[in-house]
Amino acid sequence: MTEALEAGARRPARVRGSAAIVAAAAVVACGHTEPGTAVAEPAPHVFPNLDEFVADQSNAFYRPLRGGPSYVFYSPGGIVCSITLGSMACSGRFSDQPYGLDSTSCSFAQPVDQASANAPHTYEISPLPTCPSGPTSPDQILPAGRKFAVVSSPGTSFTCAVGPAERVACIDQIHNHGFVIEPPGAWTF
Repeated sequence: MTEALEAGARRPARVRGSAAIVAAAAVVACGHTEPGTAVAEPAPHVFPNLDEFVADQSNAFYRPLRGGPSYVFYSPGGIVCSITLGSMACSGRFSDQPYGLDSTSCSFAQPVDQASANAPHTYEISPLPTCPSGPTSPDQILPAGRKFAVVSSPGTSFTCAVGPAERVACIDQIHNHGFVIEPPGAWTF
């Protein structure tokens, strides 16, 4: 099969047969169910680039607590997030399954192991029986395109960003764990 093909020459049957097998395998791999119809692959989970968001250090998010300060903000769609000196969490009308604006599912994105100092610092999405109420002031809303960070020493750095299409992404930058809330389904890492 090392001989060059001249212009207009027919390919040997062996090459044509191999090409047909590769084409047939591609059709099966793409999930074709009928001619001309492809099944779309789900989009991969990609955490947004936080450098593309504008920092917001609004005092309207501050809530004094006995154990230290807490910061609470809402996405434009009503997801409420809180960041303390030791954790971050969000709750609202979302799910780990695809959902829409008319969804009735309410969930909580929270740390699995926040009480343990030696924990792997992972997060989970859990269902809630009821959704939280919305903001009491427009100052409590973190607009799309903005991020809010709480950095304290030693060893805590939490950032949440609100993107387009009701996407909320939060990360514990010290342990590189967090979650993303988006209509295709919330996910953790």
